[in-house]
Amino acid sequence: MLRFAAFSLAVFLGNAWCADEAAGRGLYLEGVRPSGEPLSALVGFGQTALSGAAVACGNCHGADGKGRAESSVRPPEITWQELTKPYGHAHASGRKHAAFEERSFARAVNEGLDPAGNRLDWAMPRYALSRADVDALVAYLEGLHAARDPGVGERTLRIGAVLPRDAARAEAGHAASAALAAYFETVNRAGGVHQRHLELVVAGDYREARERFTVEPVFALLGAAATGDEAEFGALVGDTTVPLVAAFDASAVGGRRSSERVFQVLPGFAEEAAVLVEFATRRSQAGALRGGIVASGAAPFDEAARKAGIRCAALKCGDLERVGWYAARFDAAATVKRLKAERRNELFFFGSDDEMLALLVEAGKARDPSWQPSLYAPSARARMAMLGRERFGGALFLAFPAFPGTRAWQELRREFGLPAHHEAAQTGALAAAAVLVEGLRRAGRDLGAERFVRALEGLSNFDPGGFAAPVSYGPDRRVGALGGYVVALERGGAIVPASAWIALDR
Repeated sequence: MLRFAAFSLAVFLGNAWCADEAAGRGLYLEGVRPSGEPLSALVGFGQTALSGAAVACGNCHGADGKGRAESSVRPPEITWQELTKPYGHAHASGRKHAAFEERSFARAVNEGLDPAGNRLDWAMPRYALSRADVDALVAYLEGLHAARDPGVGERTLRIGAVLPRDAARAEAGHAASAALAAYFETVNRAGGVHQRHLELVVAGDYREARERFTVEPVFALLGAAATGDEAEFGALVGDTTVPLVAAFDASAVGGRRSSERVFQVLPGFAEEAAVLVEFATRRSQAGALRGGIVASGAAPFDEAARKAGIRCAALKCGDLERVGWYAARFDAAATVKRLKAERRNELFFFGSDDEMLALLVEAGKARDPSWQPSLYAPSARARMAMLGRERFGGALFLAFPAFPGTRAWQELRREFGLPAHHEAAQTGALAAAAVLVEGLRRAGRDLGAERFVRALEGLSNFDPGGFAAPVSYGPDRRVGALGGYVVALERGGAIVPASAWIALDR
């Protein structure tokens, strides 16, 4: 009976501790009490009242408790093991004090005073936590140092990817998957990353991803292919709360908390639009364009059209007018008729595959000695450009985020027998993988999402293995390679370089 009572007490205490830890997690990361009521706090010299997520501890001290620099403020590490170090603390400001214990910790949180009675920095919020709140927060901090992020093992590190297997995209998905498997193998042969071998967990769609990543949690996601389901991918990233390194356009991943964890390696539609305008301006013999932006009102085409106009204005490129369409049906014949009547010879297209082909066909019909248009389009329209090239007849240029036929890809292809087709999908995946692995290396053995994000933010002019142009990030920059190449699509389908790298970040 006594043994049963002792066992029951242990279970009760264990359950109580888990409940406290869960409550502490809500306080620390969300700024919310177990009841759902948001925290309230006073911040700064003026003691401005703030509430909820704005004053959550994790905002400044990081999800791992190690401290996250904000401007000139460097919040200290607040894991319980750090706070209770027996020899106390000496801060750079000259402030010294003994180790914290629960009572002095409560005073620091609520009154802004350390164990020696010194006032904490005014950037530290002053809360009004109850004794139960403090107990829950301490319980959470006690386990924070030993907690590992999902997917992080002692000897392994799981990385997830969603690579489509449906009929329309299966070949590209398979090619990207093979390229990632080959790259991870090269990393693992060299000992992995900080003695952890990389494991790639691939899902074929978003329903499978949600199920599989629940069973096999992943530390980060690789957005290795342009799937056409960017909004659904964005929802997946938001739900899983893991960092994402995306090869292509990641603008659909919305929300401040999500977007902070999302890093795009290669330029997207908007950047390619700006590259095309700059290339056309350089190419113009008259020194000024008389062009038309033919763009759908749907995202991301509308954003690409806007960026093209902004780049033109910055370059003083000439007369570039938008000839957009906003209804469900694109009238290619009417659009071409207007372009020809206004003698707009430089055409910038941002729309779907079918609309691209229709424009090429109608423009080809309307060509004559008085109207010889050139057409500029993003790399995503390469297949339609090839299909409609002969019927168009004029000069046709495409922007690419990376130049086809990179030596690094060719070498990997020979060693691992990678598919010869879908090179863009493979090199995009490989560039994203190289950036992700560099972030892991810089984050160190004590890996956490916060450290990983900060490590990626520190990348400057990093070469992603020769698979793309050098990559740079920062606290306010999430597109790594700002620029692109332009290629000409010649008659017969030959693709030839038309420009060197055109940088947009200058």
